[in-house]
Amino acid sequence: MAFQPRFLDIPESRLELSEKAVELRGSVDEIDFVDGMPGLVRHVAPQVAAIGAPFRVRGWALDVGQRQLGEELAFEIGPNRTTAGFDEDRPDIANAFDSPTLSECGFRAGVPTTGLTPGQYGLRASMRLKGDDIWYVFASAVVYLAAEASLAPALSHEQREKGRVELRGGIDALDDFGKHRSAQLSGPFPVAVGTALVVRGWMFHPEDSIRSIRARLGELVVSGWIGYPRADVAAMLGRSEAASSGFVVPIRLSSTPPGVYRLSIECETALGWIGFSESRDITVLPEAEEFPTESRMLREPLRATIARYDREIESGTIVRFAGTIETRDFAAAYLEIRDASVEGDGEPKMRYFSLSYPVLIDGVPQFALELTGRELKRGRYEARVVATTPDRRAYRAAAQKVQFDVIASRSRRR
Repeated sequence: MAFQPRFLDIPESRLELSEKAVELRGSVDEIDFVDGMPGLVRHVAPQVAAIGAPFRVRGWALDVGQRQLGEELAFEIGPNRTTAGFDEDRPDIANAFDSPTLSECGFRAGVPTTGLTPGQYGLRASMRLKGDDIWYVFASAVVYLAAEASLAPALSHEQREKGRVELRGGIDALDDFGKHRSAQLSGPFPVAVGTALVVRGWMFHPEDSIRSIRARLGELVVSGWIGYPRADVAAMLGRSEAASSGFVVPIRLSSTPPGVYRLSIECETALGWIGFSESRDITVLPEAEEFPTESRMLREPLRATIARYDREIESGTIVRFAGTIETRDFAAAYLEIRDASVEGDGEPKMRYFSLSYPVLIDGVPQFALELTGRELKRGRYEARVVATTPDRRAYRAAAQKVQFDVIASRSRRR
């Protein structure tokens, strides 16, 4: 007989099942295109995803009654259901329940939106306990799925100018979901074909209400969502009506050819569609290529530093590196990781992981890399930053080399 899971919503009081007290607690702390990187310009979690692109959820869950962790997680949206494990430490939750053994109750998972249509969906998060076939629902949330880009004629000069004097607003942030990267204050913002770009900002018209909002990227237009809390805008303008002027537009770049495009925001009011004067240049890059291992190494060192990393990493956990690159004269940057545990005449295996640059970390442009410890087997490793020249026929390497160990996870050692 096929396994048929049973789902139960946990009430606020304890639920007695088979003489076992289950007191589930947990939450979905974050639903967003971009998470895990500090310093991003984010006023509220938009809870908006683009059709075909996964969104990330982050939170925690455990059984407080038995003081035990869950065995497996499940996330449902529409007919889509995906399972995940616990792979993030939450010392704040362990401290709250005064139990260090509960620190592994955190999760970070991707939820697919494939096959869904635009609209509003309920997200249900559930957990299965060890030795139990019941899935306990511990959290729910609402997620908005935006439409794919479509073709639309450009606004006429009259449409662009209507109400432009009264219209207030701006683009606060551009986030590249695929690369965990936020926009610099100036210059074209690069994104890769196939990734998702999230545009955030605010828009307010003192005379007419804004019915809907969309972003235009070249000939493509993508609908977005407006109505997110912006108390800072209301205070700045002295208008309480502007407290819900925040907007977010996710753009799935699945079929956009490489090139430079002008990104602009358009609003629909009683006057019709109005163009906003502010715009940004977006550079859509071709899909990233593998590191050219046949390229030659230049003697001139790369001015790059790995400033943040863990010297000891548990297998299966999230691995994060961050640092600085002081030059922009390169095609792509990578973290070169060498297996330093190879002894004797064995050839050390090199692996290359593409670095995201620039990322705003504590307000400073840096590079970043995030991968799971499953990418590396247990052992000792050596890492350095390398970057290819614009023609990719040569590369430079940073003089700094850092070492770190991948060890068995604490859950397996217990």
